[in-house]
Amino acid sequence: MSSPKRPSVLLVDDEQLFVQAARKLLDRAGFASTGCHSLADARETLHARQYDMIVLDVRLPDGSGLELLEELAAHEPMSPVLVLTAFGDIDDAVAAMKFGAIDYLQKPCDIEQLIELARKLTDRDRLKVRSSPDAAVADSADELIGDSEVIEDLRTQLQRIGSLSSRSMLPPPTVLLVGETGVGKGLVAQRLHAGSARSRGPFVQVDCAALPRELIESELFGHQKGAFTSAHRDKAGLIEQAAGGTLFLDEIGELPQVLQAKLLAVLDRRRARRVGGTDEYATDAWFITATHRDLAKLSAAGEFRRDLYYRLSPLTIRLPALREHPSDIPILARHYLNRFLDQYSLDAEFSPAAERRLTEHAWPGNIRELISVVERALFACHGGTIEPRHLGLEEAEVVVDVRPLADAPALREAERDMIRRTLQDTKGNVSEAARRLGMTRMMLRYRIQKFGLSTKPGVDNGH
Repeated sequence: MSSPKRPSVLLVDDEQLFVQAARKLLDRAGFASTGCHSLADARETLHARQYDMIVLDVRLPDGSGLELLEELAAHEPMSPVLVLTAFGDIDDAVAAMKFGAIDYLQKPCDIEQLIELARKLTDRDRLKVRSSPDAAVADSADELIGDSEVIEDLRTQLQRIGSLSSRSMLPPPTVLLVGETGVGKGLVAQRLHAGSARSRGPFVQVDCAALPRELIESELFGHQKGAFTSAHRDKAGLIEQAAGGTLFLDEIGELPQVLQAKLLAVLDRRRARRVGGTDEYATDAWFITATHRDLAKLSAAGEFRRDLYYRLSPLTIRLPALREHPSDIPILARHYLNRFLDQYSLDAEFSPAAERRLTEHAWPGNIRELISVVERALFACHGGTIEPRHLGLEEAEVVVDVRPLADAPALREAERDMIRRTLQDTKGNVSEAARRLGMTRMMLRYRIQKFGLSTKPGVDNGH
């Protein structure tokens, strides 16, 4: 039996050491990568074949990467393009995403973050083209791990919604998932989609906190050619792309209020209009939203539209924090360890002391943090037995009480304090802080800017 085809990645960057290092790690992570160092080389390479993903630097020795991006946008289908921009060049990032780039990273680039995005972007198409609903259910159901009472209750809630959604091909009521960062809201959204009558349709996901404000409207609703300076072609928005399937809006609490009104109109009328367009299009997408914030409190304070909150929350599911079901922690840890053992062809196991240490940890980053700790521990132990020292968890740690659905200002202050302490512990290393908190670098940088924190070592961010 032939081995599965590895996703192909083209790196276009004039920094040869970066390309060599990135290719080595991408190949180790299961990708087939190719490197180019100029626009001319990239054009020649792309003329010969298509890639599952392209990583493109904006500043190249023989021109701007935006030129190549514009050329790629003129052809369908367009491979996902991840753009690299110099730190602070937000204008380049905005222009690139208007040309059709799917995401961006600032340089110097964290290669581990690049690999994480590559996995997500090359996996997105697989999610959209599933043809077997049974396979889809198996895919998502496998990840809801645990035998505690709270997890069993969650499974029961999801089964009830799945039963409701299977009675008609019309969109089910909107679902709101609430819970702390890293508890698996995206996983639950996928499971809801996979268990519904819409599982043969696309599953489209967008993080409202990660998209630049200048691009959210165009990304959600689409735009017409000529709607703005760099709109060189018509582009369908995510709402349009989710026709017949599910649109998952993560971090819905970060959506600007002007777009909250437009989203409410879509939910009420089931019709939308592209930016710069005059004609409306109908949408039958099932809307699933998620947030770590208390929308009821935000709406009472005037920070979120009350009418939209009511429209989003007919079916609300609260996802428990990992510390609320500690009996599942060893089960989850062994599950993800086995996944990494298969991925890297290694052999290891947890010692009883390591499992006790995992159960005692506060897990502010929840399951995302657990996954990161397990992978790091596997390499730290060099095979064999994983001991507490391999986990990278300090014995004495400050536990921040971040209760789900707590008072909104208190929740924001607790989140700020958690990030401040982590930046202090990592001496301003954003990549390490993001790993400990169980979020992406882009999400962490957004929150650093939002809370006015500094990443400079030695700077006192205050309390």
